[in-house]
Amino acid sequence: MGRWIFVMLTMIIGMRLGAVYVCSVFQKTLEYFFKITVMQSNLPFMIFIATSALFTHSLQESIESIYPENDSWRRCQAQY
Repeated sequence: MGRWIFVMLTMIIGMRLGAVYVCSVFQKTLEYFFKITVMQSNLPFMIFIATSALFTHSLQESIESIYPENDSWRRCQAQY
């Protein structure tokens, strides 16, 4: 179960990062079809990307609480 959770989380993060690509592909179509402005067509994508950032931060905190011994990046930062 331990490593499969990381596989699933990686897939979720990959789908969330795909939102940036989707925004660029469908923006003009949304503006034309719904007769909306650029700001209105980008607003759902901006909200989605902002929640992705929060999700990623909370995911990092969760992983650190589960595996506190795996903090090699902190040791590297402490040296500098």
